[in-house]
Amino acid sequence: MSKARFFGAAVALLVTVAIQAQDKITLNVGDKAPPLSVGGWVKGTPIKSLAPGKTYVVEFWATWCGPCIQTIPHLTELAKKFKGKAEFVGISVSENKPADYTVAVPAFVKKMGAKMEYNVAVDSKQVMVKSWLAAAGENGIPSAFIVKDGVIAWIGHPAGMDEPLAQVVAGKWDIAAHKVEREAAVRKRAEEMESMRKLQKLFGPVGEALKAGKNEEAIAIMDDIIRQDPKLESIVAPQMIAIMAEKGMKETGNRLLAFVQSDWGSEAASMNEMLWTVVDSKTKQSYETYENAVKVGEMLMQKAPDNAMYWDSAAMAYHKANNRTKALETQRRAVELAKATKAPAELLEELMARLKLYGG
Repeated sequence: MSKARFFGAAVALLVTVAIQAQDKITLNVGDKAPPLSVGGWVKGTPIKSLAPGKTYVVEFWATWCGPCIQTIPHLTELAKKFKGKAEFVGISVSENKPADYTVAVPAFVKKMGAKMEYNVAVDSKQVMVKSWLAAAGENGIPSAFIVKDGVIAWIGHPAGMDEPLAQVVAGKWDIAAHKVEREAAVRKRAEEMESMRKLQKLFGPVGEALKAGKNEEAIAIMDDIIRQDPKLESIVAPQMIAIMAEKGMKETGNRLLAFVQSDWGSEAASMNEMLWTVVDSKTKQSYETYENAVKVGEMLMQKAPDNAMYWDSAAMAYHKANNRTKALETQRRAVELAKATKAPAELLEELMARLKLYGG
């Protein structure tokens, strides 16, 4: 599955970067913004300080980060929309090697041209990674900060910045309310990280079983993990489906159907993730599995009738179940939805290629 498949989601993907976590978050909404201590400027006008009376968007990205690259054109659109009202700064962080800040980043920015039409700087000394990202508990990119009058008004993913920025510029943004929301989000993320650490330890025996070719045993261990802590099901189950699909296990379809009928699995995004894992697998599945995949695809289309990617998943399920008429009909609708919602060209090309595959 290409990365373009995820673009346009309510919140785009976030790539975890190697940021040293602090024991306590020291930078939050409502706090004074740290200085712009960059290692150099690549494009635009150098900004020495975050001046009072002005609004700034400080966004962190990297040349190797797919989700970051996907958000760049959108940032350019916002920079144009709020020209004269907000100044945009894209800061390259966590590049693969020191030389990238002087070679790879300038080359990338030049190649992007008008698609990256805002100020660009590099954090070659990793100063802002510590004073901004790590201090705020942001361990992933892309990540953006809206600063007004030298105070942080909003922190989050650039894909969710449109409305907050409009309100900040208009002087209608409720910083206090967003601070409460962000603190809750940070707590939730900390809990998720703790769950991931716990899972890493629990998954050790799963890996050993799979390495020994004991697939059924691996699934049994994962079932036991869920029994011990039902809260982990939403994390373990997609991994279980991926393993079962890769191994072509007979019960894959039944498990898929069971998981999408759970509270967490009935959410469209979760449903689509598991469905696509099955239908996009290079391992041939049983007829029963594909039949169950079709059922899930039909549920997904009813749940999200205007989402091109979800219709695309359903079409693939029909295709794998040898229902060529429904596959073609459904994929045509996926393409129509992609065009109507002005999906990225890469995604539209992907959907069109599958339409051709199905005979369209």
